[in-house]
Amino acid sequence: MSKEQVDEITRDEKDIISALGLGVEVDCFLDGRSRTAYPITLKDYPEFIRSISTISLDNMAHAFFADNGEGLKNAIALTFGVEAVEDILENVDSTNYEDFIKKIFSINGLVLNKDKKKNDNKKK
Repeated sequence: MSKEQVDEITRDEKDIISALGLGVEVDCFLDGRSRTAYPITLKDYPEFIRSISTISLDNMAHAFFADNGEGLKNAIALTFGVEAVEDILENVDSTNYEDFIKKIFSINGLVLNKDKKKNDNKKK
């Protein structure tokens, strides 16, 4: 199979996924371009949860301390596809990191509660 045929099949697969409405546009990147994210299936969910265990919403550096960013890269690959990882890493910095992580979490069904008063009430 030629490279052109493989590329055409890949494009066709992405078109089918988009046509079914499974892709979610994410538009928080430095270059202003949106990228299509794909919610993770239950099959990949355990791997996704392991990957995000090193990601901190408030501290970008924390994602690199434990595993040199491999968990973050894996979460990006699972959500956007392996081919998008480097491009996305080049278009996220401290100004859009928190928004980007919130979108990855939200797309994959994780609910973030930043309301400390609600958390304090639950403890009582």
